[in-house]
Amino acid sequence: MIKIMDKNEAISAIKFYFQNKADFFNIDMAFLYGSWASGLPKKESDVDIAVIFTEEMKEEEVFEILTTLSLELTDILKKETNVL
Repeated sequence: MIKIMDKNEAISAIKFYFQNKADFFNIDMAFLYGSWASGLPKKESDVDIAVIFTEEMKEEEVFEILTTLSLELTDILKKETNVL
């Protein structure tokens, strides 16, 4: 059975991830929002994260990065993660 992270574990994992990946993906800031940020996630709640890039990029490049971030964080958090 897969253990679901609590809010503090999830936030720590997200911080660690972006501390190690922000430069590689040209990310200036990342924000947790939605039910996980408000502290009221339900068992079925996904994780919502918004990012701000350090530089302007082509639409295709942004899509590829956002997809990679979403997939990697979904794997780490064991919860569907949407990165915008």
